[in-house]
Amino acid sequence: LVSDTEIELTATTIDINGAAIFDSDVTIGTGDIVFSTAGKGICLGVTSNTDANTLDDYEEGTWTPQQDSAGTDFGATPAGKYIKIGGKVDVWFDVTNWDSDDANIYNLPFTSINNTPAGSCDISYNGVDSDTMGRIDANTTKIILSVGTGQPTVNSSSRFIGHATYRA
Repeated sequence: LVSDTEIELTATTIDINGAAIFDSDVTIGTGDIVFSTAGKGICLGVTSNTDANTLDDYEEGTWTPQQDSAGTDFGATPAGKYIKIGGKVDVWFDVTNWDSDDANIYNLPFTSINNTPAGSCDISYNGVDSDTMGRIDANTTKIILSVGTGQPTVNSSSRFIGHATYRA
C-alpha cells in the first residue's frame, strides 16, 4: 500500500510498449475502469487486440419514438428505451394515438447498418392487428410495421408495445 488512495502492483512482465502483464486475476474493489482517451476498449476471451474482438461501445438511454419522418410526436407521451453494446442496439417502445395512417415508428436512436435486413421487431401488444411484426431495413432510423404483406391499420386508439434488435 503506497497511500490511502494508491496501491503498488507488481506485474509479472512489462512489454516493450509499457503494458503490464499479470499472471493472475485483477480485481477492482471500488471505482471504475476509465480510459484516458477515446477509442479504447476491453478485449474479451482473446489473446490479441483486434478491432473485431474489442468491446469499445456501451450506452443506454431513452429515445422519443415519432410517428412520421417529419418528426410528429405521438399524441400520448411515447416511451422509448435503448441499450447499445458494440454494434447491436436493443430498443423498447410503447406508443399510442396515431394521427396518421403511416404505420411505422420513426426516430430510432441510431441509424441501422447499410445491410438488409438490419433488424427485426416483435410487438407484444397492439389494439388492432394481433399478428403485427416489424423490420428495420438498411441505413434507416425507422421500424416498418407489417401484417402479412401489408401494413396494420392504425388510428387514435392503436397502441403498440414492442422490442426491436438491429445493427448500427
